[in-house]
Amino acid sequence: MRILLLSPYAPYPPRSGGALRIYHLLKGLASNHEVWLLTFAPAPTEVPPEAAARVLEPLRSWCHVELVPGLPPRSLARRAWSTVASPLPDMALRNRSPAYCRALHELLATRTFDVVQAESIEMAGYALEATVGSHRGGASPALAAGARPPLRLLDEFNAEYVLQRRAALTDLSTILRVKARNLKTFTAAPYSLVQWYKLAVYERLLLRRVDRVVAVSEEDRAALLRLCPQAHVHIVPNGVDTEYFAPGDDVGWSSSEGQPAPSGDGDIVFTGSLDFRPNIDAVTWFAYEVLPLVRRVWPGGRLVVVGRNPTPAVRLLHNGVSIEVVGEVADVRPFMPARVVCRAYAHGRRGAAQTAGSAGDAGSRGQHYDGGRRGAGVARW
Repeated sequence: MRILLLSPYAPYPPRSGGALRIYHLLKGLASNHEVWLLTFAPAPTEVPPEAAARVLEPLRSWCHVELVPGLPPRSLARRAWSTVASPLPDMALRNRSPAYCRALHELLATRTFDVVQAESIEMAGYALEATVGSHRGGASPALAAGARPPLRLLDEFNAEYVLQRRAALTDLSTILRVKARNLKTFTAAPYSLVQWYKLAVYERLLLRRVDRVVAVSEEDRAALLRLCPQAHVHIVPNGVDTEYFAPGDDVGWSSSEGQPAPSGDGDIVFTGSLDFRPNIDAVTWFAYEVLPLVRRVWPGGRLVVVGRNPTPAVRLLHNGVSIEVVGEVADVRPFMPARVVCRAYAHGRRGAAQTAGSAGDAGSRGQHYDGGRRGAGVARW
């Protein structure tokens, strides 16, 4: 088959959860099918624009790569305005790009595809354009000859409306805590409530209009079917490269900032993208609610936070004694002797996860992780 994969960001190098999923799906699909990747270039802060094509060169041995200039982050003012003025959720507006539209229209007008696959809800709007005569230049040669349009597939990284509902409930509970009240907490709750409603409406619309949907877990599949019972939802779980993360590997290590690796096998390690809201909530919750209970019975217990793009809220957790915020590292494997969510499974370890952070995880509660919401329960585990 010919597959056109629409990516919200460059999947190489695969350094975040979304990029890892796209990278391995792309690699697997390309082993049996002819694949085109249409992706935004890496952010200029990560890769100079003149070097973007060279960075993605390894992917060209598997698939055709079409690169579009990356988008600058949407300003808070634009997000605030769209929250009030647009019926669409913020995620549907995040990757709107005239350049991406032009590249998509050109591909659809000059080639035939069996499947157009949107990676994440952010790209779903582009997949809906893969219909007869919907793109500039008219229908593709096959469609003009009367062939079927491509199957439109949406790969849902999360049941997004569920994550936004949890964010809204978290923001509302924060307002109830007197010490946490400030301008940010009072604005975050209304924003999250509006986005929760908009995402539920938009996600239901997408489920009705695309031909197939892929979810990462049974929990996400059930949540999506509650929105749209007639949707065709299949499960393709997130996985771990068990060769790369084989137990007992003796690997060298260096970080992007030159920090030393933790030396204690008893360190509690959190790994993940540290600009992703569920991860931010999970690591701050663990630091404030769980770690103090752990240190009552284990004074040497230490939380080590590893991941790219730590936000100011995450960096503020660092105290150099009980909490170390390492940031991005070139290789996370030396941290695996400790307890980590998901990647620890390949190392034969269990992990502790907050409910929001483990929603799309296919591991078994109690066997692979503790999914309790109460700090005391996780601390005892």
